[in-house]
Amino acid sequence: MSIIQTILEKDVEKANMGFKEIVKGHEKECSAWDSDRHFRGTEDEDIWVWGIGLANLTIYNGLNIKIEHPLIPNELLLDRS
Repeated sequence: MSIIQTILEKDVEKANMGFKEIVKGHEKECSAWDSDRHFRGTEDEDIWVWGIGLANLTIYNGLNIKIEHPLIPNELLLDRS
């Protein structure tokens, strides 16, 4: 399930599970030396710019997601209050 689909369905549980999955995939891409799409040596190895944007889109659309991962720091996410 895509994060965009979870936004459309307003399903915060699925969104949280989806973020766990895609963060794992991103970490794998960061460490993959033989991948054409890896992020090794880029800023996305330390902070996931695309993931932050997707998380903020999710929050903006009303889902109170919980992401506890250093690649998507809470300090860069929209205020949920």
